[in-house]
Amino acid sequence: MNKKPTTSNIIQRLFFIGMKFRTWFILALIISIILAIVSVYRPILTQQIVDIDILKLKDNNVLMKDIYFLIGLVVAETILNFFLVFLSNYIAQNVIRDIRERLYHKLIYFKTAFFDKTAIGNLVTRAVGDVETIATVYTDGFLMVFGDILKVVFVLVAMFQVNTELSYISLTILPIMLVITRFFQKKLRKAFGDERAWTSTQNSFVQERLSGMSLIQVFNRQEAEFKKFDSININLKAALLKTVFYFSLFFPVVELISSVFIGLILFVAGYNALTARDISPGQVIAFISYINMLIRPLRQIADRFNNIQRGLVGAERVLGIMDEE
Repeated sequence: MNKKPTTSNIIQRLFFIGMKFRTWFILALIISIILAIVSVYRPILTQQIVDIDILKLKDNNVLMKDIYFLIGLVVAETILNFFLVFLSNYIAQNVIRDIRERLYHKLIYFKTAFFDKTAIGNLVTRAVGDVETIATVYTDGFLMVFGDILKVVFVLVAMFQVNTELSYISLTILPIMLVITRFFQKKLRKAFGDERAWTSTQNSFVQERLSGMSLIQVFNRQEAEFKKFDSININLKAALLKTVFYFSLFFPVVELISSVFIGLILFVAGYNALTARDISPGQVIAFISYINMLIRPLRQIADRFNNIQRGLVGAERVLGIMDEE
């Protein structure tokens, strides 16, 4: 058996496989950068509409011009999001096709001794189910995480331009989210591994029993084989419920932390606006938008990392077969 590949090694190999479609990759990266810029500029324009167009100039023509521009930004953001999601899935499906072909080409040249010692259902699971899970590494992985991180960086820069004190408060959420994500990442990786292992075991069991059904009936083993299947099914259910448990716990924890920070920042912003008068109404509105824009990518990054774990587990199992002599 070959040495078990590390997570960084798996990610590196998947990245280089994806580089076969580097043109689409580069296009998606450009769209991510433009999308981050458009998203961050929207609250700035909102601040300008409130503080300058409404409270200072009071010019309807200028106001309507900026409102139309704001609507245009929203439409552009929607279109860019569509193309980013489409390209991510397009790249993922092309990569999966490439991995399927590599895996099958490898399988058909194995010696018969390999198939004698390896359950066929296990191979089917890896060639079909596990390969499909790898798609999440591309649809929720490289491109989307890059876009989310870029958006977080742009938002933080814009927030410091609005109010330094509130921005420092916002920064404290980053290490908390990192610790929580890391904790659930470890738990979910093990849970996904158990889930894929029991799925493979169940597929192997069903394939072998259906192939040998005539022998099972001849020796009247139906009830005994059903009990074995029931035991495997119970273990698979337990593994699936474990992943559901961690997902069910993860999202409320993230929502709770997000709500606490939004409430804290709104309290400080409102207090400053009422007392020190160093924050304009437009700045408060812009900062509220930035807080939501900061929390959303952080939550999405955490969610994506959890989904990526499933893809990495599948990739580990597929690459394990591809690395066999």
